Amino acid sequence: SGLLFFISWYATKKRGLDPKLAALNGLAVGMSNSGFVGYPLLLMAIGPAAGVYFAMNVLTENLLILPLMFIFLDLAKGGQTNYWALFTRIGKGLLTNPIIIAMPIGLIFAFGWLQLPAFMDKLSAMLATATSPLALFMIGGNLYGMSIRGNVKDMAWVTFGKLALCPLVVFVCLWLMGADKDMLFAGVLFATTPMASLYALFGGIHGFAKETSGAMLMATLLSIIPISLVLMWQH
Repeated sequence: SGLLFFISWYATKKRGLDPKLAALNGLAVGMSNSGFVGYPLLLMAIGPAAGVYFAMNVLTENLLILPLMFIFLDLAKGGQTNYWALFTRIGKGLLTNPIIIAMPIGLIFAFGWLQLPAFMDKLSAMLATATSPLALFMIGGNLYGMSIRGNVKDMAWVTFGKLALCPLVVFVCLWLMGADKDMLFAGVLFATTPMASLYALFGGIHGFAKETSGAMLMATLLSIIPISLVLMWQH
C-alpha cells in the first residue's frame, strides 16, 4: 500500500500536476474501497473468513495510507521554511483530525482492552450485518450525478494504477512473502476494487472535485473487469 501510494504520488508530480492532487492520487491507488465493495465480494466468495482479511486490510489502509495523505496534503500547502514549524503543523493537523483520532479509540475496543456496553455491542452488530447488503446502494448513490469531465488522460492513468498496477504489486508482494492461495486471493480481490470514496470526498474539499469524481467513476465502471478475472481465478 505504501509503495503504491508513493508510485502514484510521484507519477502525478512528474506530470506537472498540483501537489495536492498528487497526494489525493496516492490515496486513490494505495487505498481500496474495502468496506463497501471488497468485503461484500470476499464475504460472498469465502464466507466468514473474509472478516480476518478485511480487518488486516482496513488496519493497513487507515493507519498508513490516510496519515500519509494528510501529511502530503499539508506539505503541499508550502510557505513554511522552518522544518520544526512544518513538522509541528503537520503533527497538529494529524492529532486534531477526527478520522485519525477515531483509529486508536476504535483499536482499544477492537483488541478487547475495553468492553462496549451490551446495548452498544448489539447495535454495532446490527449495523455490521446491514452493511454488506446496503453497500451497493451506497456506491450507486455516490456515483449518481457524477460524470467524466476534465482531463480524461490523467483520470485514465489513475484508473490504470488502481485497477492494474495495484493488483499486480499486491500479488507480487504477497507471493514473495510466501502467502497461501487464500491470502493471495483476498489481497488481490481487495486490490482490484475501485478507490475508497474518501478520494472524491477529499478531492471536493481541496478543489479537485471534477478530477477525483471523474476518476472514481471511471474506475468503478471498469473495476468489473479485474474483479471478474480474480473471481474466475479463484473458482
